Amino acid sequence: MKFEKVNYGGNNLKRGMIVGFVLCALVFVIINLFLTKAKYQLTESIPIVRGTINAKAYDFKIMAMYTIDDEGNESSIERMPDANSYLINTEKSYCVNGDSRDQEVILKTENGNHIMANLAKQDKCYVWFNEINKYCDASAIACKKVVANKIIEKSKTSFDSIETADGSGKLYETEDDYGRSYYFRGAIKDNWVKFAGFYWRIIRINGNGSIRIIYNGKSSEQMAEDSILSEKVAFNSSLGDNTFVGYMYGNQNKNSYKETHTNEYDSTVKIAVDNWYKENLEKYSAMIDKDSGFCNDRSLNTTSEVWVSNSVWSDSRLGYGKNATAYGPMGRTFLNGSYRTIQSPTLMCKQKEQDLFTLKDAKNTSGELIGNHKLTYPIGLITSDEIIYAGGNQGYNKNTSYYIYTGQQFWTMSPFSYSQGSAMLFFADNSYNLNGTSGSQGVRPVINLASTVKLSGIGTVSDPFVVEGAE
Repeated sequence: MKFEKVNYGGNNLKRGMIVGFVLCALVFVIINLFLTKAKYQLTESIPIVRGTINAKAYDFKIMAMYTIDDEGNESSIERMPDANSYLINTEKSYCVNGDSRDQEVILKTENGNHIMANLAKQDKCYVWFNEINKYCDASAIACKKVVANKIIEKSKTSFDSIETADGSGKLYETEDDYGRSYYFRGAIKDNWVKFAGFYWRIIRINGNGSIRIIYNGKSSEQMAEDSILSEKVAFNSSLGDNTFVGYMYGNQNKNSYKETHTNEYDSTVKIAVDNWYKENLEKYSAMIDKDSGFCNDRSLNTTSEVWVSNSVWSDSRLGYGKNATAYGPMGRTFLNGSYRTIQSPTLMCKQKEQDLFTLKDAKNTSGELIGNHKLTYPIGLITSDEIIYAGGNQGYNKNTSYYIYTGQQFWTMSPFSYSQGSAMLFFADNSYNLNGTSGSQGVRPVINLASTVKLSGIGTVSDPFVVEGAE
């Protein structure tokens, strides 16, 4: 039997195997490229550590991430932090593409998400985060928005000068009747608010997370003539008794402090402010905090005296009738005929049950009733203490640079004294000065936005914080 050798074509087989391997590899690469492309085209929300990047996702990289502490110190981190506890610092964070910064990228934290939007292919991003839960409760989203990107500094307890420097990017911490308050100081450029068709400036974040703002009119100009209400008014219709230093007052010619300051009658300025609220803000009442109060500090000063006649200084320490009396705000700024070199303001209302004007059911952060419950509407005026914290200083130091100054004069709700037949109150201009309660001054209402309102914008005059639903 003859056996024949079968030729399988060794070279052709090798060649076929190589071609097949190459074809398989190409198919694998194509499939992966397709899947990768589909992933980036279809995915708009990429979960990252309890936060979210919302973006049209391309081949970008986060090159570095940092957290910033209260003093501005930075720490490198490996994972993106929780968006409910940290906010992207929009001023420091950025992306580059090649040798230039990508100006179209949006880096921010909003509604519990870290957002990176408008990214381009090959963007490389550097992101900084500020911790916020130590300053704001979890539900206080307005507080979180204002605190974002800010360095928080401890407040001084006393001030020996005005503040003219640009304080943007900073807040200062002190105590108020509700907890820790964070206030703006100096020539601020990032505390503008648009609400109910008007512009406002943020004075501070209250201890309950609400946002205290002062009226600036319909114009975004700091020096706007309409930064006060259209009609100037007296603080009270008369000045001939201690009772008229009250935002609400009691009876004249009484023989006790208690009867004099019973909060029985509305002052002239309170009537004006309440009427303005009813006409302009009542429909937005759901967005306005109902717990925060306004302090008309009528505590008796024990350190200073008032002028009674011909360089004679005295003080009855009585606070009723026509007795010469110095009140608490005077004592913090004035001493026996001269302005104090060092002034020591406070956001704590000494006599809350009498002088902290609140709505009927107002509560503190512990759920306890607080204040005198005498307000009809949640609106009031700024205090002389808030003027000092903001950068003003009563007396000879004039300040035309700090954010409170608009070129207009307007009432505070802080009593100065009763002497020589006149009840005297502080008013503000380029510092703050004194006027009898029956004199006429401008009015700049103050309200407190609820801590839960949603704010857009960054607080600058060109992009103010805007209360959503009440632009």
